Amino acid sequence: MGVRDRQALSAGRWGGPRSAMVAAGLAGLLGVAGLAGCGGATGNAAAAPAAGPTGSASQVRSATSGTLCAGAGTVDRLTVVRLNTIPANHPHFSFPATVAVSDATQARTVARALCALQPLPGGAMACPIDLGIAYRLDFAAAARSLPRVTIKAGGCETVSGAGLPLWSMRTPAFWSVLGKAMGLTNPGHAAFDGTMQP
Repeated sequence: MGVRDRQALSAGRWGGPRSAMVAAGLAGLLGVAGLAGCGGATGNAAAAPAAGPTGSASQVRSATSGTLCAGAGTVDRLTVVRLNTIPANHPHFSFPATVAVSDATQARTVARALCALQPLPGGAMACPIDLGIAYRLDFAAAARSLPRVTIKAGGCETVSGAGLPLWSMRTPAFWSVLGKAMGLTNPGHAAFDGTMQP
């Protein structure tokens, strides 16, 4: 039921414009409270940033064609660094905090998979809980470094540093590509989440 419907119903039940004004005020307060509830981290969900692609299709393609994505075919090295933005959490991982990928084909495959991720949609979204684990991907091509890319393992799995904001939550295969390049035994998303120690 919309705000106008609530106003009409309230006015009809109580009668008079004064009652309609009171009902409209209550509806407005409820709307603000509802938005506040959607915007914060509650339970197992957190709201994603309200960033997303805007403009024409060509503008979106241009925004995603950042320095890394424009040169993904020339990538020959990758260093993956784990970041813990919530030090109070102590998750356990089956691989070191820093892993170097020296195989050019594997590094290039990760770069291309990253650049193929979907742009982050606009507006508020319900996302899984974010425990503060992220990965910095340092790509290099020949003798030059490329912009650092950071991807979160939790929440909406947002990606920054590759041009337009991306996300991997709807593309779980990305984590398998990254894990395979790093030589992980179980290269799926769960390996990058880690397990909480008792």
